[in-house]
Order: sequence, then C-alpha cells, then structure tokens
Amino acid sequence: MRAIAFDCFGTLAEVSDEHFIDVMGTVALQHELDIPGKDLFERWLAMGKEVWRAWGRDPEHPTGGPEPRFGTYMELWTEQFRRTFLALEREGDAAGAYALMVARLRAAEPYPEVQEVLAALHPRYRLCLLSNADDEWLYPFVERAKLPFELVVSSESARSYKPRGAIFLDTARAMRVEPAELLYVGDSPFADVLGAKHAGLPAVWVNRYGATYPEKLPRPDLEVRDLRGLLPALLGERAD
Repeated sequence: MRAIAFDCFGTLAEVSDEHFIDVMGTVALQHELDIPGKDLFERWLAMGKEVWRAWGRDPEHPTGGPEPRFGTYMELWTEQFRRTFLALEREGDAAGAYALMVARLRAAEPYPEVQEVLAALHPRYRLCLLSNADDEWLYPFVERAKLPFELVVSSESARSYKPRGAIFLDTARAMRVEPAELLYVGDSPFADVLGAKHAGLPAVWVNRYGATYPEKLPRPDLEVRDLRGLLPALLGERAD
C-alpha cells in the first residue's frame, strides 16, 4: 500500500443522519409542515431517488452503464427539496432549505481521533481526500481542520459521484499509483466500499455506530470502529 484516500463527511467530519434530521426538523418548523424531522428526512431521501433517475443515474445499478449527467449537490438537493415540498402540497423555500443543510456541513468538526491518526499515517503513506461533496462546503472543512492531504478530489471537481468507478480511478492516476496501491477509507458500504471495490481499490469500512453490513454488497478488506483501528493494520501498532 502506497497511499490512502479518505472519504470526508461521516468518516473524518462528524456528520450523521441525526444531523440531517435536526436540519429537517428546522425546515419542517419553518414551513409549518406538521411532521417530525425524521419523517421529512425519509421523504426527502425517497425523492432523491426520483431526482437521480431524472439525471440518468440508476439507484439499483449505480456502477453500471454510461456516466450519468452531472449535477452539483446544490442543483440536486435543491430539486429534492422542491419536489418534497410539492408532494406535501407546500410552496417551500427549496434554496433556503438547501442553505441550512450546507451550513450544517460547513460547521462540521473532525472526529476526535482524526488529527492523531492522520499525523501517525502521514510519515509512511501519501494521503488524499475523495468526497461526494460540492467545493463550497468541502474545502472550508479541510482548510479549517488543517488536514494533511496532498490532493483533494470532490465530486464537483471530478464531475462524477461515488460509487462510479471513474472517480476512484482518476484519483489513483492523480496520485500516480495503481488502484490496488490506493486504500480507500469510508463510512458508506454503498458509496465507499462498493465504489472502491468495483474500481479495484482495497477498502476499509468505518462502522462508527455498529451497523449491519448489507449482504449483497462486496465485503470491505477491513472493518474498524473508528480511524484508530487503521493503525494496527497499517503501522503494526496496537490500538488502545
């Protein structure tokens, strides 16, 4: 292994479904939707599948077929909110709801072990970041957290989304390593593990909340509870 690529939100940045549900609760209150934030979040996610299909992405076969038409999260998530409001028979502020989501992402803090683990890995491995994210909220987090990456790849800059293979292969080429030499570390079985394995990269699943791994997806090469779990495998150190 010569290099390691990390996912950002949910892997390095402390963001979970609960953060999104909290934002959805605020959106529901602002628009007098009279539903809990969790229900709005679930409706919004379901509407996301419709939006992805409209842009040429098949949620059931995400790694196959031609590259879908690209849209930024600003475009896609705003459209998700617009359709969600219409389904609820409300004339909501889709752009304002998107802005609330982005504000939460921009304010995310690194998980407690991130700086320690990256500092330990940096002398031995080349490090980069590969994230499904718009530049406007990815780069502020990386800069504020002072993360030691020689390369930062966003879905916006790559014009592609995980789990598509191209974004992983392009990152390996940019790092001047073979796919098998680039370890990918992420919290999503779907976007991160499936995508990395499909492109020929080894993958680590960061399972912070004790989730059950989906049966139909390719297995990760390693499962860890947090990033400290990388150290025994990559540095031969015992994790405390």
